[in-house]
Amino acid sequence: MASNNSSGTVVYKTNFCALVASINNSLKTAADKSRFTVIDLSADKKAPEVWGAVEKRIAENITEEVGEKLFARAIQQAPNILKSYKILKPILASKVTQRFGDQTGMLLAAYHSLVSDRPITEEEAHIMLFEFDFEEDLQADSEGSDEQELLNILLTSKVTVQDVNLRTKTDSVGRLIFNQEFNRELESQGIKVDLENGYFYVANGNSEIKKILRGTKFYIGYEKTLLRIDGAERSAPRKFKNRFYGKTSTRSTKIPIEFARNVVDY
Repeated sequence: MASNNSSGTVVYKTNFCALVASINNSLKTAADKSRFTVIDLSADKKAPEVWGAVEKRIAENITEEVGEKLFARAIQQAPNILKSYKILKPILASKVTQRFGDQTGMLLAAYHSLVSDRPITEEEAHIMLFEFDFEEDLQADSEGSDEQELLNILLTSKVTVQDVNLRTKTDSVGRLIFNQEFNRELESQGIKVDLENGYFYVANGNSEIKKILRGTKFYIGYEKTLLRIDGAERSAPRKFKNRFYGKTSTRSTKIPIEFARNVVDY
């Protein structure tokens, strides 16, 4: 969030939470799924009559006065919620992931504030979580992050390159990165290799990269996903060889070459 005044522009970083309602769940990437806690309404043929009963109970019990009291309690319990969060977060992180601990720990800390006037103890936290089934969350984590999935697709895809002597070679992008006879030719595929300094660069908005990613969820905006890789960073414009126009200057994402070694058994 930014505001302009006579002294210039002041930028504020804000953290917030929100309730979002939708007819369908459109969360597709692992990064998005891990940042939302989804509450689904179960399908039921008797839904209209069931909802009628629920709506009546809401009207009778969830009044404006109740809402104000809940809000007041949340403010009063804020210090205890934070203390409970600090206890729940590491336990959840050890069972699933750090991000899961961040997300679910705060939700459960807030829940505990509705049933107790004090922070949760470590013993109570373990008892609370004992009956939780984390299998689905563990399965989602084992599938890997979006950035790792994208990197796997790029580095294991096979391309054909041609050197100045008109020799051609077809191999995976990952293998060609470490092939000193042909890695320069990857520039025409949108990838520039710098073995000496330990990096490779993936051109932004590159048509050859998009050919590899066509039909995947990464086709649009793959640059943002690559930037989530540890150590990746935006690069200043660099010259990339273009099969039709010689060399063109384009922005790219700079990625440590160790990630190519991790993906490809060269």
